[in-house]
Amino acid sequence: MVVSFDDQLMEDYLINIIVFGVISWTTLFLLARRIFQKRSFDFCNRLVSTTHAIVGVTLASLSVQDWSNPVSPLASKSSPQQMRTLAVSIAYLIYDLVCSTIGNGVKIDNSVHHLVCIVGGCAGLSYQRCGTEMVAALWITEISTPLLHLREILKELGYKDTDLNLAVDILFAAVFSCARMIGGPYLTYVTLTADNPLVIKMEDYVINILVFGVISWTTLFLLARRLFQNRSFDFCNRLVSTTHAIVAVVLASLSVQNWSSPVSPLASKSSPQQMQAMAVSVAYLIYDLVCSSFDKDVKIDNAIHHLVSIVGLGAGLSYQRCGSEMVAALWITEISSPFLHLRELLKELGYRDTDLNLAVDVLFATVFTCARMIGGPYLTYVTLSANNPLLIKAMAFGLQLVSVFWFYKIARMVMYKVSRRASSTAKKIHSS
Repeated sequence: MVVSFDDQLMEDYLINIIVFGVISWTTLFLLARRIFQKRSFDFCNRLVSTTHAIVGVTLASLSVQDWSNPVSPLASKSSPQQMRTLAVSIAYLIYDLVCSTIGNGVKIDNSVHHLVCIVGGCAGLSYQRCGTEMVAALWITEISTPLLHLREILKELGYKDTDLNLAVDILFAAVFSCARMIGGPYLTYVTLTADNPLVIKMEDYVINILVFGVISWTTLFLLARRLFQNRSFDFCNRLVSTTHAIVAVVLASLSVQNWSSPVSPLASKSSPQQMQAMAVSVAYLIYDLVCSSFDKDVKIDNAIHHLVSIVGLGAGLSYQRCGSEMVAALWITEISSPFLHLRELLKELGYRDTDLNLAVDVLFATVFTCARMIGGPYLTYVTLSANNPLLIKAMAFGLQLVSVFWFYKIARMVMYKVSRRASSTAKKIHSS
């Protein structure tokens, strides 16, 4: 069946493929766990990953338009087959990002790989261009994957340090080297030299802000580590996060075009001030995503929040639209952040379980609730109802879901602390 594309960023059927794909990969994993009950979590996940690699390579091969020159036409409109191939792999990457986190904890190299691939795949679906380059990249990255997983599967099956395992190791290294070190550089060259959009299509000054921003936030963290040598890694990172929150709220406020209706005009071209505010925050999020990975405690909810925010703000910079909605979202998400970090800073400074710490907890919960549970749903509604790109709408909805999850955790935290304080006070009165 031939599917025609219009000017929408993604067709409904592609969204359906992604949703159905995530469900299908998850179901396949659960089925593998059911069949191979004596095998490890990782064993079953590698079976799913191997299946995806085979499916991905097959779909990528079937979508090639001219095998005499497989990486052609360059910088062209994506075919339905290419779009479908990308959607299937994005669905797998979403599944694997969550599944790997549950099974083995967060691995920074795996998470970064998945993040890059998801952003790249979504960019291909959004632009509906570069399908040839995208499926070629998918073929190159996945052709060696079955051998990668076979190495580990053989080890669990008892073939570790055998001739068979060594043969698979050598075969994997050979295929990987040919694909990534020969095909990869060639694909990179033709992609860079063709008339392709940047993964994030931005003005030069925005790119400069991003680069300078990442360097600046990193420098500020290193300076904090130098000044507060007796404090923890987390303490110094929270100082940087607090600084960003204040800067972000100020920049977002300064970029509002009409304070009588701050979330307006909707679905319009972003102003330079709005682009600047978003770029500064994307730079911070990139810094913090990497910096947090070096800490001892990597939190999956924080990583998901950063992923959603980077993709959402990055899409806003790419489209150069939806500036009003984006800076409003930035204001809503960051207005409570200084209180969030102040709670933890006070604990490390020796004010844990004090009236001051409780007051900051309550203040944080109040500001968070007003911003995320009142302003957030309103902003989500106007973003979804306006003529915004589908990716922007998806990110707005995803960010609101994250906010609801955090609201639940914060409400439980405040109720626990208030009840514990009331119980402690009652005991003191009773003892006296």
